[in-house]
Amino acid sequence: MCNSSCLFRVYFFLDRALLQDDENNVPNGKVSDLAGIIVDSKSDGIVSILKQMVDAYNSNDASGDSILINATWIEADIDNMCDLIRAICKRLDSGVFLLLGSSSSRAYNTIQSYSQALHVPYLLFSETANQPEDGYRYDLSVSPSYVRPVADLVKFFNWEEMYYIFDADDALLELQSFHNMFREPPFDIIVDARRLRNLTSSHDFLRRLDKFSKTDKRIILNLSSPEAYQSILNQIVDVGMNRDHYHYILFGPVSQTSYHIYL
Repeated sequence: MCNSSCLFRVYFFLDRALLQDDENNVPNGKVSDLAGIIVDSKSDGIVSILKQMVDAYNSNDASGDSILINATWIEADIDNMCDLIRAICKRLDSGVFLLLGSSSSRAYNTIQSYSQALHVPYLLFSETANQPEDGYRYDLSVSPSYVRPVADLVKFFNWEEMYYIFDADDALLELQSFHNMFREPPFDIIVDARRLRNLTSSHDFLRRLDKFSKTDKRIILNLSSPEAYQSILNQIVDVGMNRDHYHYILFGPVSQTSYHIYL
């Protein structure tokens, strides 16, 4: 997911890249095609954010000494591998040496493989599952993964078992990472993963979860949007799962208003 919080980080990355371009004697004031942007056709609002990013960079130096960015992009369904590969090849064919775009659990392996094989950096708006030991070095993310901090928090509070509630395929990447981290000695933490199928009507799902155990319930919520969190948190209140002995970690794009239910 790309939102306004990505803006500064993408801006800074491009500033460093274009500074290197300048050191390589690219003429000041020239429009640079260094970055090939691939926009997910299913994402709302991302084009306006990219326009803000490009406009902010291009207007940063009124003297005309900056290297300007050519604000062009291709729309593609990143979950359709043929569409994604077509977009990657078309952008590279135009001579760019840096790709920008978002990722998903379905698209990530393709992005990682193509960027590694072609030695082309791919700057992701969304989190990357790349780990230092996996050998891949060309997929970069401006949205650091929350997995390690959340895993450290779980270990700090000595949670021995928990529910992991999610609603989209992207959360499966984090689930696998959690399984690996929770097996690191001396820990052996049990994760009961359950998928929400109906975000707007999950009362029965939550009631079953509520009756499953009489002990303290520890729950990680990993949902796909602020709206999804708001809907589920409202239903948690409806079924009375906001009382004592319930412990939640909200993982992902949570709006500030979501916390007001509990604070």
